[in-house]
Amino acid sequence: MSAELVKNLHTIWSTMASGYEIDAEKFGQICKETHALYFDETKGANWYNIPPTLHKVLVHGQALVEKCPIPIGLTNEEASEANNKILRNVKMHHARRTSWTDGMSDLFNRMMDSSDPVILEHTRKSKNKKGKQKKPLLQDVLNLLKSPHGGEFDIDSSDSDDSDE
Repeated sequence: MSAELVKNLHTIWSTMASGYEIDAEKFGQICKETHALYFDETKGANWYNIPPTLHKVLVHGQALVEKCPIPIGLTNEEASEANNKILRNVKMHHARRTSWTDGMSDLFNRMMDSSDPVILEHTRKSKNKKGKQKKPLLQDVLNLLKSPHGGEFDIDSSDSDDSDE
């Protein structure tokens, strides 16, 4: 497998997962190039078909980006999966077990309290102090995104182009 194919696939998946609005034209172009490159590389391997998910992204990726009302990266299940852990913890350690109704009432009230904007801001600040930094986006990914606010993206300087224009 060529380095260019791997790099293109990484760029496509990182772009989709970024949570930012994607430029459909540029995204469609890299998907077409990667699709052609994939079949050029696997031409001799008749036994290996393209995985359905990869086919959907490479062939229908541009239409997917155009039709999705919000950035694709915001549609993942990461938030709901993380919430399951919180729900389980609250149910086990902070809810009454006298009846199902009491337990669900305590769970609901605790989750309503935790969704308060003041509490959410405090939680976000305390998590940032722990040193978990958001990984900067590569320049190849940034080239595929729409940036309505100008420099809102974190840029990975190791992949940036140093040419003067």
